Amino acid sequence: MLSFRPVNVPEHQEQVLHFFKSAATDPNEVFDEAEYIEFATQKSEELPEGFVFAEHDNQIVGELVLRTQLYEDRHVGYVSLIYVIPEGRGAGYAQLMFTYTEEVFRKLQLPEYHLRVDQRNARAVAFYEKQGLTKLAEERNRFNDLCWRMGKTL
Repeated sequence: MLSFRPVNVPEHQEQVLHFFKSAATDPNEVFDEAEYIEFATQKSEELPEGFVFAEHDNQIVGELVLRTQLYEDRHVGYVSLIYVIPEGRGAGYAQLMFTYTEEVFRKLQLPEYHLRVDQRNARAVAFYEKQGLTKLAEERNRFNDLCWRMGKTL
């Protein structure tokens, strides 16, 4: 069983940065930490239930960052980050995080949600497909990596 608690970004800045860096396909990718913390703070204020730590037995085992966005003239949910610590992988945490994700987006009355995943990350693509997401489009992320935009209708 997982519990979810909103992240206080200023208080947990180092953990937030660590999870973001760890989730990157290329861990050597350079990004502006201050810019990311500003983004994270804004997103946590806009949707507190969408910027959460996942905890098991009072230990942080992951982070989930959800938001809404306009896509092709419609509002959809968007998974900005789903991260499970290495020692927690395979324990079912990510699946529980997707259950939570869908609960949040349903409460917001969003008809669907999306995410982007690096095409080189075959394990993640397969997991997302197992969760019912399908490939919608090919896009490039801010690092110019080729990604799949994947989505699921709720």
